[in-house]
Amino acid sequence: MAQHPRPSARLLAALVLVALTTAACGAAQPAGTGPPPLAPGERTDGADPTSSADPTSRADPSDGEAAPPDANAVALAAGSRLATELGAGLDVGTAPLTAEEVATLRADRTDLGAVGAAYLFLMAWRHALATGDEEHLQTLSGPGCSFCAAEARRTGGSPLAAPAEVALVGWRLGEALPDGDYPHHRVHVGVSVVAWEPPTDGEPDARVTHLEDLDMTIALSLTEPGWQVEGVASSPWQG
Repeated sequence: MAQHPRPSARLLAALVLVALTTAACGAAQPAGTGPPPLAPGERTDGADPTSSADPTSRADPSDGEAAPPDANAVALAAGSRLATELGAGLDVGTAPLTAEEVATLRADRTDLGAVGAAYLFLMAWRHALATGDEEHLQTLSGPGCSFCAAEARRTGGSPLAAPAEVALVGWRLGEALPDGDYPHHRVHVGVSVVAWEPPTDGEPDARVTHLEDLDMTIALSLTEPGWQVEGVASSPWQG
């Protein structure tokens, strides 16, 4: 069976990617702005776009183990508008979170920490959708976040599409700092929620069972433990 990277190393790498994106795009952009979409065929993972290999297919059985399908490739093959319009996004990943990691990563009290906390919230949401365990989602959620409460109720003990796998792919679109009209730090993201059944011997490609493209703004505030999600505005992606 394929081994996941150690969560701490994978989380650190993901937050470095967030930091690089933020540095390249500006520390506080108005919502709706962000990096330009990738050119047709361009990829962020360094893969050759002319390769005939199908990233949604399982690994060669002679390798002894099946690699999980690439979430970006699965979303694109399923018809995700976000993947089609914006290119490769940031795969939230599947390695489990620990309570210690959640506490450590939300404690960065900088503006960049708010972006990282929004990513951490997406990780916790994916975990709840995939496993029915909403503990981390609730830990990061403020008492007034109706989206958070609804998702905790929806996923509590009931995975989204068991036994399918669930992935979230995110695109950072911009952010806004608190101002006189709105007291919270806001992170604007596009999110594809994809559930699929892993490839089998009889079906070499992943079979998508659920796809949502969402336009989300995550509002966060600083509390004593660190960043907390106060609300999430979510609607279907319109481009």
